[in-house]
Amino acid sequence: MADLSNFTDGSVDFIYTSHVLEHFPRDRTHAILCEWFRTLAPGGRLCVSVPDFDRIVEIYAASQSDVGAILPPLFGGQDYPFNFHYTAFTEISLSRLLLGSGFSKVHRWEPGSDRFHSLPDWSGRSLQVGDRRIPISLNLEALK
Repeated sequence: MADLSNFTDGSVDFIYTSHVLEHFPRDRTHAILCEWFRTLAPGGRLCVSVPDFDRIVEIYAASQSDVGAILPPLFGGQDYPFNFHYTAFTEISLSRLLLGSGFSKVHRWEPGSDRFHSLPDWSGRSLQVGDRRIPISLNLEALK
């Protein structure tokens, strides 16, 4: 996902990633977003889902400061070599990165809202904390 050199400039209409971007070193995030922007056609859409740091903090507080409740969404499952997270995102931080990479019209999307947002992946996951289910994902769409 970081190297899309097999795709020519402006040749892709839609890119969807779910819980991928946080697996790259933070200092590569801008370059990766620029690569995705390069491959998108004018008007193309990027839908990205990442762990939502604001929600992770909310889960931590709601769980009476139980660190174990937030370890997987914050640091990854760590059950194989590449399943760990290098970075965290909030809506503000990821929106700024997207805008700084050339994207426009950044907004949230909800899992299940249409055929492009209805995949059985992490974008719609939530954690049970007491009697509450708290979503763990930040889902943003941006246009080229």
